[in-house]
Amino acid sequence: MADLMLIGALLVIALFVVIGFVHRRRSRASQVEYETRRKRHATFDDHLNTIFVSVPCYKDEPECARTLFDIFNEADCPWRISAGVLHHVADEHAPNPFDASVTDAAAIMDDILGQYERLCSARNATSFAANIRVIVRPASEARGSLAARAAIEQQLFRKERFFMTIDSHTRLARSWDTALLDMYTQCFKLSPKPVLTTLPGNYQRDTSLPDDDRPTFTVVAGTDTNGFPKLRPIAYELTPVRCFPAPLFVPCFSFASSDMIREVPADALCEFLASGPATYVQSARYWTHGWDFMHPKAAVCYHLADKSYRRTSGEQIESSKDNMARQIRGVARALAALRRDQCVTCGTPRDEHTLDHGLGHDFEMTFPETGEVWRFGLGQQRTLAAFEQHCGVRVPGQIAAKARIGCCDVVSTEELLAKFGRLDVYEMLLRQTT
Repeated sequence: MADLMLIGALLVIALFVVIGFVHRRRSRASQVEYETRRKRHATFDDHLNTIFVSVPCYKDEPECARTLFDIFNEADCPWRISAGVLHHVADEHAPNPFDASVTDAAAIMDDILGQYERLCSARNATSFAANIRVIVRPASEARGSLAARAAIEQQLFRKERFFMTIDSHTRLARSWDTALLDMYTQCFKLSPKPVLTTLPGNYQRDTSLPDDDRPTFTVVAGTDTNGFPKLRPIAYELTPVRCFPAPLFVPCFSFASSDMIREVPADALCEFLASGPATYVQSARYWTHGWDFMHPKAAVCYHLADKSYRRTSGEQIESSKDNMARQIRGVARALAALRRDQCVTCGTPRDEHTLDHGLGHDFEMTFPETGEVWRFGLGQQRTLAAFEQHCGVRVPGQIAAKARIGCCDVVSTEELLAKFGRLDVYEMLLRQTT
């Protein structure tokens, strides 16, 4: 009896070994077939449509490595893609600028690039580590996500044709690059300066699978303590027939021509801004410079909403009174930018404007505290008042009913059907939020 049980156990083990071997062979064969097909379909135009992906990372190495893997492995033409990572690490692991021998910089680089390489090796995927640019900084130097994105723009961007922003905890859908370029081209029928952007749906960290694979649109779910909007994603009820207008720019995911960041650079001195102020200020600046926000009609990525598995840059605010003061100054700087609603003719802020547009009227935007030339204010193509009407939000704390259900100024029947499934649902929600 014991011999039979032993033989049975050995047969079960052998069966599992064979199944595992066959599964690995099939996985490798599938990956090889996919990469072969991807190379065969690459065209000269693909290499002209270069894409830079901005990825700020604060103590988020494993998720960031998986994000980098998805960026390249899920793309139809990964050769046209470059990624820039600003990696804030624990201070004891940061490179020592005064003593090159006292550094863990190589180990920290290995935390992201090494993990990325191991993922490629385990899944028999081509490595594109040469296309990944990483800057390592101590966590104590972190100044929030907006400052991190400004540093990536200034130090890692190399004039690629398109600029994309995501977080370090993002999963990409298969063929995301082709889908984005197709949607971006279609958006030119609606705007000369489109920006694809939304708050993506959530994925599960243990499986990397999305909770819902439908595309999302953003709604204003409330305000923070400073009166800035807080956003949440809502899945479309029906598949959108095209990209519909979005109320706000969302840095968790955006895709646009790189002309956008050359024309409207991120403001590194708006330090320690929470997501609400950062989102709203950037939205106002882009929109008044003539950029139009559009929700993608297909889901191209997913975002991890739960941050409980790691520390965030908010710990730097709690650790220092100086950083608390920096945050206060950052919010004040953001609010100052919003108060400078320029006349499209003379550029004068709204609260200083007169009706005199005579010759000799000189106006130079400067930051009142430091006297520096203000490169980070609003644009002159559209006014702040028009932006507030567009998105339905006026800081501090004023939210229109349309913003609470994710609609802008003008909505079409096809948009309402895609978002709510039925027209009467839209009308009911509008009444409930009024």
